Amino acid sequence: MLYFFRLKNLFYFFVCIVCFKLCAADRIKVNTGASSRDIRAEYTFSIMYEALDQTKMEFGDYEVQVIGYSLPNYRKLQQVEEGRNINVAMALTTQEWERRTIPIRIPLRRGILNYRLLLIHKDNLTKFSNIASVEELKKLRVGLRRNWATNEVMAAQDYNIVNAFSYDAIFNMLQLKRYDYVPRGIHEIYDEVLLRQHELPDITVAPNIAIYIPAPFYMFVSKKTPHLAERLETGLRKLVDNGFIEQQLHQYYGQHIKKANLKNRRIINVGNPLLPPETPLEDKSLWTDWQQVN
Repeated sequence: MLYFFRLKNLFYFFVCIVCFKLCAADRIKVNTGASSRDIRAEYTFSIMYEALDQTKMEFGDYEVQVIGYSLPNYRKLQQVEEGRNINVAMALTTQEWERRTIPIRIPLRRGILNYRLLLIHKDNLTKFSNIASVEELKKLRVGLRRNWATNEVMAAQDYNIVNAFSYDAIFNMLQLKRYDYVPRGIHEIYDEVLLRQHELPDITVAPNIAIYIPAPFYMFVSKKTPHLAERLETGLRKLVDNGFIEQQLHQYYGQHIKKANLKNRRIINVGNPLLPPETPLEDKSLWTDWQQVN
């Protein structure tokens, strides 16, 4: 009788363990954008949620906890590494990010961020209409955030960098001509100008020039939660195969891509000497040739 009682308890114990594993939801902890007017996260969140939805059958339910404060990149990296407050982040890849976290090497924007348009002061329109080389760009002052991956890339190539102390300050300092240009992604630059057109009326997009900096934008997962990395990579692979990522890009940024008109711009190749060697540049399924998109 005692043996039967112990056996029954052991059975219930294993049932509880199995039930817990089946019922426990994966908890994804992410943070919001760089300011109250930073709308860039909408697209990446849509991709993340779809990747999670696509993997419910294999991995079960999930819960997303959004941390309602912004973080500079170095703090975000630190917190993802620790895995307590944040365990998933989206960022431009660097060797440090790839060393300290689990990178999911599927570019969320299919390389659109490799091309940067230049935010300039209207007084400098003529100056930028004639620039055609890296050497000419290096003679000018570029405005960047200190913790941006782009800062590291351009500093490694001796560009004349002026550091802005916050995301919003980037635009205010350009209005005051503290520097000559700010490289911004096709997917973000037009919205950033539009949101500030009344308070900063002299900021505009240089109309006939772009720079090329290979810089994939990935999801990074804490090494404390490798199962989340497996789940998100599985989901993102599905979204590459079924075309969802490209579809979302055109839904969110189709007008921006058309307006950028890369096919008719001078592209200056800045390059990226810090690009991690594992970057899957040869996997054509992950990238779009944006210079061929109308």
